[in-house]
Amino acid sequence: MPIKDKNGKLLVNSTDQLERWREYFCELFNIHSTVDPDVINEIQITTPSRSDLERQNAQPCIEEVERALNQMKSRKAPGSDEVTADILKAGGEPVIKWLHEIFNDVWENEKMVKEWSSATLVRLYKNKGDKSCVTITEVSHY
Repeated sequence: MPIKDKNGKLLVNSTDQLERWREYFCELFNIHSTVDPDVINEIQITTPSRSDLERQNAQPCIEEVERALNQMKSRKAPGSDEVTADILKAGGEPVIKWLHEIFNDVWENEKMVKEWSSATLVRLYKNKGDKSCVTITEVSHY
């Protein structure tokens, strides 16, 4: 589907469209900070308590996995694996145990599943007739 460049020119060539999307996302996600570095240097770093450190460094317990699963929103679109939160919730205790094993394996090996770090962006046009990147909503599909 054609989109417009920064000057409003309609891009019909797929190479030009991809370049415009690259340019748009670079501008969108690579924002230069306006925070004064002196302000950052004034922030006092607190040392967490021993119990906080132990809790934060401990592997996720099965109750945490169950709590996280229950907090996931229902009736939402699935990711690239086509598995919805509703399906996981319907699996009950066996699925919670299975997820717990996966998360602890990731925790122990410090290696995340490759698919967890990628997303597909789906373009949804917000305004009829306008084809500029800024009038398009990007929805990430994991």
